[in-house]
Amino acid sequence: MDSREKNVVADAASVEARDLDPAVVDDLGWRMIYFGCDYSDGDPLRWSPVVVELFMADWLWRKAFVRGPR
Repeated sequence: MDSREKNVVADAASVEARDLDPAVVDDLGWRMIYFGCDYSDGDPLRWSPVVVELFMADWLWRKAFVRGPR
């Protein structure tokens, strides 16, 4: 298991995630790790208010919700 998988598993097992849909937690966890590793500063555990804003208002919207022409 690589470090990305370990982070997602740890997030899914957290107390904060126990009442959420496991599929949603897994999907969002992978998206957050992917963003943190590949689009931010390379540390998926380092989040500032600006990084959260970039993730939620820009990157997540473009990558997860908006689909281009098929």
